[in-house]
Amino acid sequence: MSKPSTFVVVSGVLMSLSAIALLSLRDPVVAEYFPYFMWIHVAIIAVLSYGSWRLYGARKLSPSGVAVFLRGIPLWLVLVAIPVAVLEVPLWSENTFDLGHTKDGQPVTRKSWNEKGGHYFLKLNNEAPVEIPLAEYQTLQREGYELFARFWVLFSYGSLVLWQYIWRRERASQNAG
Repeated sequence: MSKPSTFVVVSGVLMSLSAIALLSLRDPVVAEYFPYFMWIHVAIIAVLSYGSWRLYGARKLSPSGVAVFLRGIPLWLVLVAIPVAVLEVPLWSENTFDLGHTKDGQPVTRKSWNEKGGHYFLKLNNEAPVEIPLAEYQTLQREGYELFARFWVLFSYGSLVLWQYIWRRERASQNAG
C-alpha cells in the first residue's frame, strides 16, 4: 500500500471512530469518559496537516485539475458523504450556536459550566455562577462533546477526500511518467 492509500484508510478509520464516539454519547456513562477519546482529535489534526503539507508540496493545482477530480470522485466516497451529512444535520440548524438568553433577556455570548466539590455551576456571560443540578451539568457536557464529535466526523471526511485526491494525483503522475 502506498503512503496516500494508507492515509485514505487511516482517515476512514478516524471517521468511523468519530462517528462511533458521536453515537455513543447518547449513553451518559460513555459521556463521562469522552475526554479519553481526545487522541482522535489530535490524530485528525495530524493527518489533515500532513495531507495539506503534501498537497502544498505538489505541483500547483489548475482549475481543470479540480474539475478532473470532481468528475472522477469514486462512488464509495459519494456514498460515504450521505451518512456524514446525516450526522451533521444538527450543525445546519440556525440555532446550533445560539446559547440562549439570560434571565434579564440579554443574549448569551459566553457560556461555561464547571464542578467544584460535588456542586455544579453554570456561568452565562460575566454573571455570577449559578448552581445547577447534576442532570443539567451532564446534559451540558454531553452537548459540548457532541458538537466536538460532529466536527471530528466532518474534518475526518475532509481528510478522506483530501487523501483520496492526493492518492489519485500521485497515481496519475506515475502513470504519465
